[in-house]
Order: sequence, then structure tokens, then C-alpha cells
Amino acid sequence: MLCANFGQERGAGVPACKWAWHGKCYRQAENDVFPVLVAEDLVDSMLATTDLAADNPERFKLARDGDHLTCPFRCDGCHFQNLKKRAPGASDTDGVLLLCIWRANLDALWAREPATVHSNRREGCASVGIEQTVGVRKSVPALGPYPVKDSFGMGAAAIELMRSLDTRKNARTIQYETMRKLRGHYSNFVHTTPDGVGASTTSSEGASSFVWHSETNGYCSNGSCTVATSAWVTCGFRIDRSPWKNCCAFKHCWKKTGGFAV
Repeated sequence: MLCANFGQERGAGVPACKWAWHGKCYRQAENDVFPVLVAEDLVDSMLATTDLAADNPERFKLARDGDHLTCPFRCDGCHFQNLKKRAPGASDTDGVLLLCIWRANLDALWAREPATVHSNRREGCASVGIEQTVGVRKSVPALGPYPVKDSFGMGAAAIELMRSLDTRKNARTIQYETMRKLRGHYSNFVHTTPDGVGASTTSSEGASSFVWHSETNGYCSNGSCTVATSAWVTCGFRIDRSPWKNCCAFKHCWKKTGGFAV
């Protein structure tokens, strides 16, 4: 699973990203306490429990090989650089922000079911084989790089995730219906700004529609976050340990890529 900025210079003094994972090595942080929806939570709700009948114990906890082929995946470091314009580790709040990015990334990746991710990855592998047979390279556009800015609303996602930890009088945390109001506030505010509304159209019936530029109208995941993001176990969490050293495929990946700076 590759960061979309892998191996590419993005300018603004940001070094090329060198982060990649096997899916099962990109997992929920040990100190991640954000609430996650499971099938048993659907009892007495508007959704049927059959909506999560095939509930997977790894849902929202582990990535899958090929996730980066169905979601615009960028590692925590790249998202952090987009938001702070520096590397993590200089502030006590950096660890909290990295944890939010980590959680938001897993949420976004699980917007697609395992069968979809697996099928898409299989077709991608088949495409690579055919390209080699016919002598065609790069029949699909490059994954990146993305610019050094928060173009997917990761900052808003981090704030919304922290809001999800608020408590209620009769429950451990607030409900999603309460938390999502923060997303509505963000979108409503952006729509009042000069760049918040784009082109408008009018139908033959006289109805008007607009192109909204709010980042929170983009990639939604499991009802907890609004973007596509990613993560690592480093800096704010375990400064003395590289995420690669926690990866079961460390030696294999090191050999295949020619060596990462870890």
C-alpha cells in the first residue's frame, strides 16, 4: 500500500515521501479510543442489523492490500506536512493530530468493502501483466504527487474526530447525528466565503444548483470522518521506533525498494 506521494518531490522544501505498508501492517493505533460503529450498535436504530451482517472484526482496524488503488491514500507524514508545513515532533499537540490522521485514514479506506478492494487489486495486477505483454507502460495516470496543502479537508476531519469523543449524560459518547452537525457548520461557513461557491446552473424547470467548494463535501467514510487520509506509529506516539520496524515485511520491503530512510 503506497502513499500517493511515494518517491516524488512535492516542492516547498518537503522531501520525497518514502512510506509504504503491507495492508495488515497498517493497523489501528493502540491508543486509538475513537468510537467505531459495529453491527450490535444498529439495534433499535434506523438501519437494519443486516446492513452489517457480514461484520468483520478487522473493520476500521486494519488496511487491506490494494486499498491505495481505490482511495486517494496519503501517509500521515504527508497529511501532517500539508497541515503544518513542517515535520511532526515540535509540539505536544503533534501526537494528537497524527492519531486523528491515522484514524481518518482507516475510516476512509473502509469506505470500500474487502471484496471490492480485492477485486480491484486483482484487475490491476492483470492489467500490469497485459501491459508487459503488449509493451505498453503506464496506461493509467500517476497516483501523485499531491500539492503541499490540505486539499482533502484533513484538518476538518481531525476536529470532527475529536468532537466524537465528547460525552453525554446517558452515553459514553455523543451520537453520530450530533457529531455530524460540526461538519454542517464547516460546510455552511465555507459557503459564505468568496471561494466557497463555484459555478451555478439552472434547469429547464427553473431550479438552480451550485458547485460547492467545501472540503467536507468530499470523501466520506463510516460516518466519523470526511476525508481520505493515512497513518504511522512514530513521532507523536513512539519517537524512538520506526513504523517499518513494526512491519512484518520490513526486510522484504527494504530489499524490494532499494532501502528506505527509516
